[in-house]
Amino acid sequence: DKRRSLIGLKPGEKGAVSTSIKEGGDQIEYEDQDPRIHEIWLEEMHKNDVVPKMDEFDIAS
Repeated sequence: DKRRSLIGLKPGEKGAVSTSIKEGGDQIEYEDQDPRIHEIWLEEMHKNDVVPKMDEFDIAS
């Protein structure tokens, strides 16, 4: 595996962070994620008394 952490990047190297998996990165966009992931996230937010502010995004449901 030739991946490097962001800390291990050399000057001028680009990491795959925040790049969609559709473009060769490692970020799964909301519309592409398994809807169960979002449900788990909402449950955890609720358990920790955190109010999600993601209503403005069109998230897979």
